[in-house]
Amino acid sequence: MLLAMIVMAMTLAYGSSAAPATTQANCLTSTKRDPLGISTNPALRANAIVRGLGLTADQTREVRARLARYRPSRPFTLDGLGLTSEQTREIRRRLAAQVAEWNKYPLGWPCAEFKHRSKVIAFVKAKLIENGFRPNARVFVATPRQIQLRGIQDGVDILGAVVKTGPRQITVRLMATGWAGTYTFRLGFDA
Repeated sequence: MLLAMIVMAMTLAYGSSAAPATTQANCLTSTKRDPLGISTNPALRANAIVRGLGLTADQTREVRARLARYRPSRPFTLDGLGLTSEQTREIRRRLAAQVAEWNKYPLGWPCAEFKHRSKVIAFVKAKLIENGFRPNARVFVATPRQIQLRGIQDGVDILGAVVKTGPRQITVRLMATGWAGTYTFRLGFDA
């Protein structure tokens, strides 16, 4: 609760608004990985992958279970399921098509690229420290369109993303277990 009050005070003190437009939300949620390295890709459409392949009910269940645990950074195997080479090839093709769709747009898309990333990072880090984050809060460039952060406030690990939503405007999304907030800040310089 204290965390929510501090963030709300930060919002009111620095002239930010609470609700992002749809485009801003897309910029903040199109992240492929969060700062902890956990995949935040949308779920695979398993029905589209297994449909029409002539799999048995057991094979379908097992392929769907393996797809539920799929992560692009880990090996994916279909061994031991008794699939034909054609079935295996088609499952891998359909999987690759969905992964390509995930990666169609860069992190932070459709927001514009930052022009002055170092100034934005300094601004964000200063605001975090002013609002009770430990000085070792990490603020780093994930892509030219998105800056990410990780810091501790009142003993709570908080993750976040920062995107440019106007020439002199940024939007920050902060997330902690069971809580999230989005805030827009007007800057005195071109972001």
